[in-house]
Amino acid sequence: MRQALWILRKDIRHLWPRIALFVGILTVYANGDAAAPYHPRFEGPGIVWSFLLWLAAAFLAISVVHEDRLVGDRQFWITRPYSWKSLLLAKGLFVLLLVSLPVLLAQIAALVSNSISPLDYVPELLWRQVTLAAWTILPCAALAAVTRNLPQTVIAAFIALFAAVFFTFSLGVGGAPEGAVSPADAASHAVLAMLLAGGACWLQFARRGPILARSLLVCGIVVAVTVFPILPWRVAFAWLEWRSPAIDAQVVRLAPDLPRKAGPGGAYVEKVPISFPIQVTGIPDGMAVYSERVKIALEAAGGKTWSSNWRHSDFVTDHRLTMLSLHQLLPGAGAPYWLVADVDRSFYEAFSTQPVHVRAAVAFTLLDRAQTKQLSAIGAAEPIADHGFCYPSAGGSGSALYCIAPMRGPALVLLRPPTGRTAEDEAEIGSGGGIGTVFSIWESIPIAGRVGLDPSHAVIETRQAVAHFERDLDMPGVVLAELRGQ
Repeated sequence: MRQALWILRKDIRHLWPRIALFVGILTVYANGDAAAPYHPRFEGPGIVWSFLLWLAAAFLAISVVHEDRLVGDRQFWITRPYSWKSLLLAKGLFVLLLVSLPVLLAQIAALVSNSISPLDYVPELLWRQVTLAAWTILPCAALAAVTRNLPQTVIAAFIALFAAVFFTFSLGVGGAPEGAVSPADAASHAVLAMLLAGGACWLQFARRGPILARSLLVCGIVVAVTVFPILPWRVAFAWLEWRSPAIDAQVVRLAPDLPRKAGPGGAYVEKVPISFPIQVTGIPDGMAVYSERVKIALEAAGGKTWSSNWRHSDFVTDHRLTMLSLHQLLPGAGAPYWLVADVDRSFYEAFSTQPVHVRAAVAFTLLDRAQTKQLSAIGAAEPIADHGFCYPSAGGSGSALYCIAPMRGPALVLLRPPTGRTAEDEAEIGSGGGIGTVFSIWESIPIAGRVGLDPSHAVIETRQAVAHFERDLDMPGVVLAELRGQ
């Protein structure tokens, strides 16, 4: 421990100008972050300052590792060997005390300046630190550990970035799944990044074998951009179910409603859209459920089967709202309901006129009663639930609404038309927001809704997630040809 503290003091003496630069940029960023709700369109410190802060943090993490570089055999400390454990501990203490801790204090100050208690956001603050370590500190430290100097590190970083972009576009991989499991998927990626980058650091510090550490880094880059999602969707949703309060079996029940025939649908080349008429009962008064994903299996005569995985493109709907995934939001009084699924065309053509047995599972998120707020002005920040803010604006090209909340926000934000407006009078409204980096306390909230060109007197509605659960549906004797979407 004494040796580690000696190394730490030496690194601080050598790197104090870079430490001062990082703290200065962080101070400017934190001031802008604290004032974000009162800045037009919540731009806050802006993308330039966010990038400069990330660059300063990365530069500091690289610099402290290069103070006692691990590649080569002519370093002064090899003749008077450091304990690798003391060296690793010293570098870890440096980034913990001079990178992570200042960021944490800046975020706490931003919360306090907005009259928000940091104690209410302890898990989110800690998670910000984990994310900072996973996507900035550990990868930069690992690159520094396997390179001789800063130019080599920069070149290696550009190669890694190019490889990530190349694999992403050439393989057509996507990002995290939509819906409630997105945070769990992001967490699995962060854990994987920490394991791979941290493992490369540990190997290089413990054995000073750059070939093995570099190989691990390369594997990490390949895995990070080619395996989406890392955490299977069903596993992530099962974890959400486990953390949710128990839901009575009478809450949200599914049943066939076959006397009704085909509902709205579309036409596709490889798949056939089918609208299965169903009953959805038991949605508590004033609450709503969101159809996350559907898994469906069809069994025809002779044992011929077809099944899908859990798909976001299949859903339960009442067909009242169809923009920006709002068709998946089911209010309690929204009947009639449909389960909309895309069936494989070859199965449909072979068995469309024969009775088939349909078995489906639907993953739901239960949303609590809506909190509403009347918007009163254009260009002013409007407080919403959970210490959040929304900023409505209007122009010649249409309307916009930008909403943010500290670290976590409502599960759903809707912009409703004023009372008395009809669907024919409404126009689509966009969604957006520019805040959401690991250094900021604010997260953009996805917005969806329909309102006229002037949203100054519209109603904003927020709902929180209460629980996550699944419901099964069994429908024997279904003739697919009668239910094909028109």
